[in-house]
Amino acid sequence: MLVSELNNLPEEELISLIKEDERLYFFLDKKNITEDINLALIEKNAILLEHIKNPSKKVQLEAVKRYGKAIRYIKNPSEEVQLKAVQNDVSTIEFIKNPSEKVQMSIVNNVLFSLEFIYKLGEKAQIEAVKNNAHSIQYIKNPSKKVQLAAVQRDGSAIEYIKNPSEKVQIEAVQNNVYSIRFIKNPSKKVQLEAVKRYGKAIRYINNPSEKVQLEAVKSDGFAAYYLKNPSEKVQLEAVKQNSRAIQFIKNPCEKAQLASVKSYHRAICHIEHPTEKVQLAAVKKNAHSIQYIKNPSEKVQIEAVKNNSWVIVHIKNPSKQIKQILLYEEDFPLKLPPNSFEYIKNL
Repeated sequence: MLVSELNNLPEEELISLIKEDERLYFFLDKKNITEDINLALIEKNAILLEHIKNPSKKVQLEAVKRYGKAIRYIKNPSEEVQLKAVQNDVSTIEFIKNPSEKVQMSIVNNVLFSLEFIYKLGEKAQIEAVKNNAHSIQYIKNPSKKVQLAAVQRDGSAIEYIKNPSEKVQIEAVQNNVYSIRFIKNPSKKVQLEAVKRYGKAIRYINNPSEKVQLEAVKSDGFAAYYLKNPSEKVQLEAVKQNSRAIQFIKNPCEKAQLASVKSYHRAICHIEHPTEKVQLAAVKKNAHSIQYIKNPSEKVQIEAVKNNSWVIVHIKNPSKQIKQILLYEEDFPLKLPPNSFEYIKNL
């Protein structure tokens, strides 16, 4: 068919031919190209929008509906066209200059949204993006304070990707996820206190915590003493007050801490190396059976133990003569001896 013959065909026949072979479109005179002919071309291959000069809105919509990235061939696409394009393919945002807020918001709520395009978003859309995925903040250069707060409120650990976060952002982060303190360089005292109040053992992530911070940590969890080097007497006492068994995590605990521990829980003495006689006495007064955890208890401690409960004689190796005398012959001894104990004690 000659070009002249082609251009003399009625519109309906041209549309039918172009749907069969899109190459015929390029032989048409401009005056013969109608909106419907352009639509026929787009239906055949949407990427051919590139060859349509000043496509109508209807043609633009049909093109991006079929192939979202065809928007790259549209100058100043309307908001409606932009929305249709990103609904078809969210990655088309890459080809839209200054997408409207409505367009931005439509893509951040799309599960297929690729974070590599987050740079195209304004503050409001960035906030929505980090609410969906807090860690997406790592792809935002210089996020605003509002965006930072939205991210750490969603997941405190997102603070790992924020340079020089403000104290307010740090506090929000540890309130959401106390473990996020490990991502904060040089947290302020206020931030440290907020973290250890919520979880005492978070003190492990704090370098050289002050006594005040240490106190708050052990008040929250006495076992936090495990992470403290040379805690003060005040800190030691607070730790065993919160949990008497915390004494096991304190190296060389002071006598006051030892006493507080065994007075609360007698078996705590098994965690104390070389307890003083005073501490041993406090333990056996609390529960005579605690003598079994004391190596080489003094005679005074042995006497106190058997006076409280004569049965504990079975836990005393090589009891002194005085202990035997008390058990066997003192008429005013307060507790009765176990059955057959007389022969047992004589043979000790």
